[in-house]
Amino acid sequence: MLDIGAWHVGAWLMWVIDVGAVVTLGLAIIYGAAMWRRRSQDPGILEESDEATRRLYHHSSSERR
Repeated sequence: MLDIGAWHVGAWLMWVIDVGAVVTLGLAIIYGAAMWRRRSQDPGILEESDEATRRLYHHSSSERR
């Protein structure tokens, strides 16, 4: 038989989890956008970052062979 009380608890729990997931995702997006805006625009630092990325990709592709 269907226990109405248990169904209500399950529905509320599902609603709380859904809202919690949306709030967490929203906060993560806001945090990521803030970090993106605060990143350094110094050409030297940007070049170092690009070079590190190239080394990582080069290192990764040489391991596959």
